[in-house]
Amino acid sequence: LGTGTSGGVEVEEYGISYSGNLGAAGTLAFAVGFSTKDFSTVAPDPRGDQETTGGSISWLHPTGWNVTVATSNVENDAGKDSDFNYLKVGYTMGKHAFSVDFGMGDDQVAVGDAAKHFGVQYVFSPTKAVDLYAGYKTLSLDRAGGVTFNDIDILTVGSRIKF
Repeated sequence: LGTGTSGGVEVEEYGISYSGNLGAAGTLAFAVGFSTKDFSTVAPDPRGDQETTGGSISWLHPTGWNVTVATSNVENDAGKDSDFNYLKVGYTMGKHAFSVDFGMGDDQVAVGDAAKHFGVQYVFSPTKAVDLYAGYKTLSLDRAGGVTFNDIDILTVGSRIKF
C-alpha cells in the first residue's frame, strides 16, 4: 500500500506478492497490483483518474522448464483503455538457459494500435559470477488509419559479471 504525489499527481498503489517453494512441483512467484492516479490535480488534463491493474505469475519446474505470464490494463476518464499481455516459456539445463517470449499490446499509445513482439534468448553461465547472453527480438506496430511502420529487429549480445 502506498500513497503520495508524483509530479503534482496524487497516486495510490496497492499490491500483493508471493514467492515460495512448492516442493516437487517447483517454485512459484506471483504479484498483482493496482494503481490509481488523479490527473485532475494537474489542470487541465482530460485523463482525470487513471487506473492501472496488472499482475504476473512465474513457475519454475524442477526439470528446468519455466513459464511466465503477465497482463496489465490501463483505463482513464478520457476513455482510453489499453491492454498488454506477455508469455515466456523457457528451459534451463545446467549452465544453459533458453527462452522464447511473445507480447502484445492494444491501444498503448493511440486507439487502434496493435503492437507485438517476439523474442528468443540464450544465456550461458560458465560460473556463478559470469553470464554470457544473446537474444533476438522483433517488434511490430500496426496503427489504424493507414499509418505504417517498419518492424524493428534487435540483436543483443553481452556479458554480466556479478561481484
